[in-house]
Amino acid sequence: MTQDGSTQLLPSCRLDQLNDKATQKTFEKTGCLLISDFLPLDLLAALKTQAEASFETSTQSGNFVKVGHKRRMITLPIKD
Repeated sequence: MTQDGSTQLLPSCRLDQLNDKATQKTFEKTGCLLISDFLPLDLLAALKTQAEASFETSTQSGNFVKVGHKRRMITLPIKD
């Protein structure tokens, strides 16, 4: 991800292209690859929902560690 949050400028590939020589050379040159189909979209949506719920619960209950001015460290549970 770029500084502005955009992924448009990053080199990308599909999961089935990871063994391609051209893909490997791109990774060696740039140090990163955006793998477009790494996780199914429905799984990503479920993880996002779970993370948002955990974040909300932690901030309301005070179950977090202050690590700086206006910064909190919240541990998100990983399930399933």
